[in-house]
Amino acid sequence: MLARRRAEAATVTGVISDEIPGYFDQVGWQYDRQRHDQFRTGFASDKGSWDMLVRVTDLMVSFTVPRYVERTSKVPPGPILNLALLRANHELNLAKLGVDSDGDICLTVEIPADEFSVSQFKDAIMALVHYADDFKDRLEAAVADDADDGVTSERVL
Repeated sequence: MLARRRAEAATVTGVISDEIPGYFDQVGWQYDRQRHDQFRTGFASDKGSWDMLVRVTDLMVSFTVPRYVERTSKVPPGPILNLALLRANHELNLAKLGVDSDGDICLTVEIPADEFSVSQFKDAIMALVHYADDFKDRLEAAVADDADDGVTSERVL
């Protein structure tokens, strides 16, 4: 039973991965296929230009803008940034913000792989383009104001 589920998931991943180049062509975006299940592209907007990764897994198709807002500090995010991220995530529809392993802020949309379509592909890309401009200034200000004074995020929440 488990082997059959894994085979079905691998088939879904393969089918979606094979369809995504056509989706990029439909929206007129250039891309690089980095692996069978991962694509790299990018976009420019009023507030900057970003790389975007599209990755297909068994359950999800993830669209991620890594290093959406970069942090130069090696200390963990402090209370100002954490609060800004929580408030922004409350306002977002379809997308979410997070902090990656380097401490930079990433912007992500995840769509279930089940019945994934070109319409959902377009919605995910448009959400990232839209939110990239809407939240950039606010998050950069929070990063700049976020002096780590030893206050942990647990005390803020």
